Amino acid sequence: MRWCRHPYSPSFRHRRFHLLPTSHCRRLPLSHEQPPVRSCSPAEGKLGLNVVPWAAPSQAIYRFCTNLRQPLLAFALETGHWSNGHPRNRCHPGSGVMNSLILEQELAEACQAYGLLVEPHQQDLLLQWDRLPAETGQLLDQAGLARIPRSALSSPSDLASLLRRIEELAESQPGLFRLRPVEHPHSPATMPRSSAWLERYYGEMAFSPQNERKPAVIDHGRSRGPMIASIDSEPLVFFDASSQIATHSWGLNPPAVLESMALGRFGSDPIANPDPTDEVVDALDDFANALKVRTDGHFDHFAFANSGAEANEKALHIAQRSGRGGQKLLAFKGSFHGRTLLPLHGTWNPVKRTPFELTGFEACWLAYPRKLEPFAQASMPAGWISAWRTGKVKASEHWVEASAQMTPDEQSLFLEEVQILLEAEAQLSSEAIFAVLIEAMQGEGGDNHLSSRFLSALLAICRRHNVPMIIDEVQTGMGLSGDLFWFQAMNLEDENGNPDAPDLVSLAKKAQLGVILSRWPDPEPTEVQAASARRGLAYLEIYEATPTEQIAEFAARGLEGLAAALPKGLVTNVRGRGLAWAIDLPSGAVINRMLSERFWRGYLTYIAGQNTLRFRLNAAMDEVDWNRLMTALESSLQQMLDDVGHFDNPESFAAAVAELPPSPWQAQGTWKIPSSGLPEGFRLEELSPPRVQELLDSMMILEADAYEPARRETPAGLAGFAELPGFIGHAIMTSNGELAAFSMGAALEGFPSVEGCNSDPTWGDGTSFYSLEMLTDSTFRGKGLGRALKVAQLNAAYEAGFDWIVGRNRVGGTREMGPLNRSLGAHLVQRLDGQYGEPEGQSDYYRIPIRPGAISIPDGDEFDGIDLAHGLQRPLGPRPTSLVSAAERGSLGGAIANKLSLCNFTTPDTIRFAETLQAVRPKGCDHALYTSGRDEMVDKGLRALKYNHQEGQIMLSLQGTYVGHTTAAARSLSWGRETYYQWPSLPHPAAVGTAAALAALDEALNTYEGRVLGLVCELFGEETGLRLNDEYLAELETRRQAGLKVCVVETSTGGYRGSADHCFLVDETPLQPSQVWWYTGGQLGIVFCADEAWVEKPLQLISTWDGDELSMIRCNHHLRAGFRLRENRIERSAQLASVISSLPGATYCGLQAFIPCDAPAEFAEELATAGLVVKERKTGISIVPALNVTEEELARGLDLLQRRLA
Repeated sequence: MRWCRHPYSPSFRHRRFHLLPTSHCRRLPLSHEQPPVRSCSPAEGKLGLNVVPWAAPSQAIYRFCTNLRQPLLAFALETGHWSNGHPRNRCHPGSGVMNSLILEQELAEACQAYGLLVEPHQQDLLLQWDRLPAETGQLLDQAGLARIPRSALSSPSDLASLLRRIEELAESQPGLFRLRPVEHPHSPATMPRSSAWLERYYGEMAFSPQNERKPAVIDHGRSRGPMIASIDSEPLVFFDASSQIATHSWGLNPPAVLESMALGRFGSDPIANPDPTDEVVDALDDFANALKVRTDGHFDHFAFANSGAEANEKALHIAQRSGRGGQKLLAFKGSFHGRTLLPLHGTWNPVKRTPFELTGFEACWLAYPRKLEPFAQASMPAGWISAWRTGKVKASEHWVEASAQMTPDEQSLFLEEVQILLEAEAQLSSEAIFAVLIEAMQGEGGDNHLSSRFLSALLAICRRHNVPMIIDEVQTGMGLSGDLFWFQAMNLEDENGNPDAPDLVSLAKKAQLGVILSRWPDPEPTEVQAASARRGLAYLEIYEATPTEQIAEFAARGLEGLAAALPKGLVTNVRGRGLAWAIDLPSGAVINRMLSERFWRGYLTYIAGQNTLRFRLNAAMDEVDWNRLMTALESSLQQMLDDVGHFDNPESFAAAVAELPPSPWQAQGTWKIPSSGLPEGFRLEELSPPRVQELLDSMMILEADAYEPARRETPAGLAGFAELPGFIGHAIMTSNGELAAFSMGAALEGFPSVEGCNSDPTWGDGTSFYSLEMLTDSTFRGKGLGRALKVAQLNAAYEAGFDWIVGRNRVGGTREMGPLNRSLGAHLVQRLDGQYGEPEGQSDYYRIPIRPGAISIPDGDEFDGIDLAHGLQRPLGPRPTSLVSAAERGSLGGAIANKLSLCNFTTPDTIRFAETLQAVRPKGCDHALYTSGRDEMVDKGLRALKYNHQEGQIMLSLQGTYVGHTTAAARSLSWGRETYYQWPSLPHPAAVGTAAALAALDEALNTYEGRVLGLVCELFGEETGLRLNDEYLAELETRRQAGLKVCVVETSTGGYRGSADHCFLVDETPLQPSQVWWYTGGQLGIVFCADEAWVEKPLQLISTWDGDELSMIRCNHHLRAGFRLRENRIERSAQLASVISSLPGATYCGLQAFIPCDAPAEFAEELATAGLVVKERKTGISIVPALNVTEEELARGLDLLQRRLA
């Protein structure tokens, strides 16, 4: 007999199943996950929104005023469909508000793929096309689609009908429905659209801290490389000199990522995230293998996390269990290691650290020996490392002779290093330190560099004490120094002079997720997002192609020129290495004034330390852009000089700047609406082989005008091209019948001798069109004829069934064609050398996706079994219909290709997600914090509690609780994990009874009176199936009203899994939670907060990424489908309950169940062999199906389970 109750056994092991996408997933109608549900169309109400015609009525362009606020939700409030309190049934089935929100979001998401923004105006929805060519607006207006009555969108069938009309229009001329990347900075007078969308993001009740995000809502489609554009009709465009705080290796829409998307390397990961805790994840294995071959054999193990903070947490956990142990962390002044609790204790900045510090867990500190000349080699005395490794050094006098040979500056740094190393030796000898955590170059601390001499000695000391050393390369890893890892650039040595490396290295930023390089294995894998790992792999390709030395050279020239152009002492300490550069200015006040002007002056960068302005360059930056930035910085500083009137010395100047009034916003530049039409006097015609023969003489004249003899085609060659399969050609004729321009090309496979074509991965697929010729008579250049030809080519290639247009541009010889192709979405595939018969000749082989942002989702191999294990990571199964449609349409392209710093910026997709969360939020929890994963969610929730209760030190949990295992805080709250903070775990009422559990809680509250941060509990235990009853929850509510903060974990029950009527199960209970923690899967966690557990101060709780846009989109699909699937979910929950209720000791809640057994690993393996995949837990197995599981799938799975149990 396998059955047992709930033994609290700490032992368990991990398995990994390789699950293939199933062929039996539900095939559902476009854009929704079940047949249509009746919706109520609420009466229209006023939004207080003014709409003003901006161009001719036929163009139907509108500009929005800035008083748009929560368009759909405000509309519902004003019409009485939703009260502003906390109704128990806010999202009850049949809610017209939720149905309308879903339909409008689905329309908006689909239209986004065609460059259209859907914005509400009173009783209408406006398809805003003003970021597209004017001809697009004319098409929409003529089709009656520029303004859609809300009454025309009241059901899924209405949505499907509208989408068909929009898609047919867009497919008729796809060249007009693609956004053009920006090229230069631009500052508008106002950003009305961004302002309106941000009001929607914050909501009526400050859903997020007010004004926390930057004023520009980001437009993925128009941004390229370091040039970032807002969604406004007249956009803010700025040069991102920070590379999204070192997250980007190329900027937005990097070619290597776009090519990975084009070639299908992402697979189905963007729409259905695999679970690395028990599945083989190819993306992670590929990333680990790629890193392993680049680390010189120093590391055998590679682990993954969701962010830089989580990466440091995992590294610290591995270090604590692999070295001598202890409870103290040794860190360095000036450091920054992330904002989860343990790395935050090792972060120097008191403003960031001290509000969250826990007594008894404070870090030990050492000074950081700042080296201002990164490339200067610090001489290493003979026997230096060996002396520290053996412990021979007892005082600085040991090195008197060596230091005597140094210059005064060298000697000062050397003696400082010796003193710090002696202090390190003393602290490691006297304190229970389990790890040393250090940055190879401090970023947040002020771009402080470190000598190899110091780091090698510190590593030797750590080795002698058996204390692992972790180098935090969250910001510097993946190529910032020019080497893949900064520690590699430092050439560390051991006592024998051999190359050495730290024990662990933590990465994030350019890796796109957290990565840990380690000498020891990861004890328990973390759930991460596979699509981020695929992007990280593409970033490795970018690193290897980046001309870092050239970039560093122009970065240094620009900054040194800036310093020389201004009074001496104003700009100082120009320093840098690779792609990381910085300058010092007289004070933080001077920098902050510059930052207050940065957007309208056309750039983005950040302060570091007290008075450092830092820059993070990337592969897409060139010297022209960099010099434009230098000019902007110089103008800003010169304006300050003019305003102050003098520069006597840095101190007096800084004081005078601090007294200046705020700098006003200034508009700069002019903005033109793009156009793709032909000017008057020209006509476009398609070319046929006979027509090519007629125009051959004229074509040869254009050939002679454009090319040197070696590159000209022959008449026979041009005529032959017209006979190739897939030929497409166009000519533009003048009103006099003269040839003004022409283009031609054919299927890729017709050019086997053309370098680039014959190595194209799509060769033989018949999916790529090769653009061979595009020439314009020099008399007519500059009139837009080339663009008209390219748009016509795009339209024709789409009609012919091609997916891509490819071609070649000569480097340095096609001044017009390169920018034209890039403006239509071209990305570089490869640069070819030795072209055109010249050793120095180069050609760029490019690819233009005909459907921008679209990726193909594979059908997957057959899998005849049933997966009832992975509904938390894949809540809509392995191939959700709505997400497949979105991916193949192109709606997910921006989020797949890019990772934004969401602590600073929003996008239309992240704002729509925020609106959905506002609609389904748990009762009384009117605020939300975004996090990059399950564990970061725990720590951010705890930090909010700690900020509001500075005396709090203790967090209580119930036995059997699981909240995560990556951060020290999550492990300390999770049953059976290696605790760090030693917080009490109280008896669970399901195990000891309600009275005994409450008595234990009250005893703990008395014991730790005044020091309790809160209690964390699961309504249904994810790992144990233990469920809280209403009697216990009612008593918790009594204690909450008396001051106890109650944090409810809804990872296993949220998102419509645990309740038929509510998104969150807690809404069915007597408890009003202080916080609700919901890990959604992928790289996203949400902390919903009531006022009592909320921090309204902007930036206080941010982390760089603050979640992940792709995960937000997936979750939005999950929530929309979950609402619509409620009837199906009720039926499937009943079906599950009918079986589980008959099993001894088993528990269930909504669409999940837990079955205790005494050998869960073996039992789960046995079931997998029989074709049923379940989730292995410590004391049993879990059933966690997708929300859209069919009756037949669930029946098959439960039948297999029952037969095995029997």
